[in-house]
Amino acid sequence: MANRGSNPKMAQEPYVDTGSLDPDKVALPIEEVRRHLPQRYEFEMLDRLCHLDLDREICVGYKDLSSDDWWARGHFPGRPVLPGILMIEGAGHVGTILWKKKSALENIIIGFGGLERVRFRGQVIPPARIYFVARGGKFGRRMSRLPTQAIVNGKVVLEATILGIALA
Repeated sequence: MANRGSNPKMAQEPYVDTGSLDPDKVALPIEEVRRHLPQRYEFEMLDRLCHLDLDREICVGYKDLSSDDWWARGHFPGRPVLPGILMIEGAGHVGTILWKKKSALENIIIGFGGLERVRFRGQVIPPARIYFVARGGKFGRRMSRLPTQAIVNGKVVLEATILGIALA
């Protein structure tokens, strides 16, 4: 069922059934995830990468959110809601890993080159487990274009096509 006024080219259906994934599975050890992602401290948006299929070009990771997270106190006081930009950041992280693994890009820092077709489809209120999904798009040596989603309780809360660029 399409939402009135929605872009019919946007999926709205999850790219993967997160209920069928084993959240305890380690698709990449955290040390390898950190080799691909330079973000640290508050900006480590993945607790675990639980699915990586390079043949089907799909990558899934998740973050467990709590009302004690750094952003919750101020966004919004008394009623924390995960900021949309942090959803995009998390989606960018799984997209970066997929691009780097698919294109054998070692020792390259990836940054945002742009966003296309961004739609927020729900609020994320802690406690929650948010899954970030990236699927195959266009992979180049200097730029990528990846469809991504964020999913909570089986519902798509974010869809965005993320453009990544190789910074260094």
